Amino acid sequence: MAAGAQDFGAVRMAGPDSGRMMRGMMPDSAMRRNGMGPGGMPGGMPPQGLGGMQGEVPEYKPECSAAQTLSIVVDKSYKADKSGVTIQEGVEYVDRDGIKLYLTIIMPKGSYTAALKVDEESGAGRKAAPCIVAVPGSAWRKQFIMAEHYVDYANRGFVVAVVEYRHTGQAIFPAQVQDCKTAVRFMRKNAAKYGVDVNNVFLLGDSSGGHTVLLTGTTSGNKELDTDSYSEYSDAVNAIAAFYPPTDIFAMKGYPSVVDHNSADSNEGALIGGEVSANQDKAWKASPIAYLSRDVQIPPILLADGTKDPIVPSNQTDRYACRLSELGKNFVFYSLPGASHGSAEFFTPEMVDLVAAFFEKYMK
Repeated sequence: MAAGAQDFGAVRMAGPDSGRMMRGMMPDSAMRRNGMGPGGMPGGMPPQGLGGMQGEVPEYKPECSAAQTLSIVVDKSYKADKSGVTIQEGVEYVDRDGIKLYLTIIMPKGSYTAALKVDEESGAGRKAAPCIVAVPGSAWRKQFIMAEHYVDYANRGFVVAVVEYRHTGQAIFPAQVQDCKTAVRFMRKNAAKYGVDVNNVFLLGDSSGGHTVLLTGTTSGNKELDTDSYSEYSDAVNAIAAFYPPTDIFAMKGYPSVVDHNSADSNEGALIGGEVSANQDKAWKASPIAYLSRDVQIPPILLADGTKDPIVPSNQTDRYACRLSELGKNFVFYSLPGASHGSAEFFTPEMVDLVAAFFEKYMK
């Protein structure tokens, strides 16, 4: 695909492929489409921007004709107002062979009816609200749950369930996708308790979380990526929003990055259980782009990426957008000039407004 055909010149590459570009080195199976990036700093550090690391990679110019330039001026003094929400931490949603997994649930106080007192156990008296199942990035390592990143979505009327999945120190792919699907079903099962409208469920994720929600939302009914947990409830969603997601695991190592995307110890290697270049089929099966086809219907998708991402090569989002366009799928793609991996632009009220409006467009 043309999405990656840019001349990066002499750019420093991290890891075993240092010093050379790896164009044309994908296997035939992976050539059907191509990239990665952890959902946070290497080693599972929280995504708080990369500052001076922005200079490590050249500015990326999207080739997808649908890309829309989005410039956001960050107000560094802004803090989301928590007074209008209720935050419940440590809500267990599944036990995977002794590994207990939890949700952080953020509910808008405005979703409560004025006439009735809410029973916190049964949820009686609570008005149903649309639900966002959100997956924070972590390079598929142990996650750092930052509820403040999602408060503004609750202030706009959404119940937000922030997912803790099995990290790669506990289980390899597809565990993370399985857990996200289970979380969607858990929220439907407990819709009355948490005030959720079961007909309006959405997915939101950044980086590795973006990878997870793309796979979760576009593979409804795929038994290989699922479990029997709460199987009587649907895992289908209305729409998906993904920020700077890895979309083709094998191709990631062929583009400018300041981290290793190939070795068995890399984030991608940990995800698939071995060196990426030696496990091309596993890498392809773990890639969201592999599950796109003309015949399979998928929910509308919002993509957003920065042009100066030193962690997940920016061509990853661009490549996925090009494939969506080629297949005639419903999507929007925002390219943020100068934005980095996990930088503040993605957590501003302006971005929340865009995502919320996109989701509202597909409410039933």
